Amino acid sequence: MKERREWSIETEKCSGKDFIAALDYRKKRVVDFAAMRFNRDEFVLDKISHSFGFIEPKDGISSTEVLTEIAHLGGIVDASVKCALPALKVLTPDDFAQLGVEVILIMHRPISDHDGYVDRMGIVNRDGVLKLLTYDDGKSGNKWHRNVGFLYVAFAFWRSS
Repeated sequence: MKERREWSIETEKCSGKDFIAALDYRKKRVVDFAAMRFNRDEFVLDKISHSFGFIEPKDGISSTEVLTEIAHLGGIVDASVKCALPALKVLTPDDFAQLGVEVILIMHRPISDHDGYVDRMGIVNRDGVLKLLTYDDGKSGNKWHRNVGFLYVAFAFWRSS
């Protein structure tokens, strides 16, 4: 079976709370700072089409800065943190197994958490349950391991309606 490298999903306009409530909690969860961020009353997910592309982990590519530079050279630009929720909805545990990763980091513009650290959202596969949570991207010398893959929004397919 060929591994998937691209995913697409359309979302309707809704609150983050409603989006999270519609997830099957036995299979997909939003936890830690991600839950605090997306459950706020003012957080609204727009009606939009999302297309995602996967960049696999490689030796010698160890920082998000290098990965972002490679993605930019390929015409992929930084997305909003809002793309993390649709990414959680569209990915499956089988995708993680086929890609050989435990974590898929969502390459949105970095955000600051309640402690002032710079974070990115990531999805971890734990025993078939996908969890959206935050990963610290702000400590100097932060290195990514080969079990971490990277998901970018393909800007050419990003269209609002």
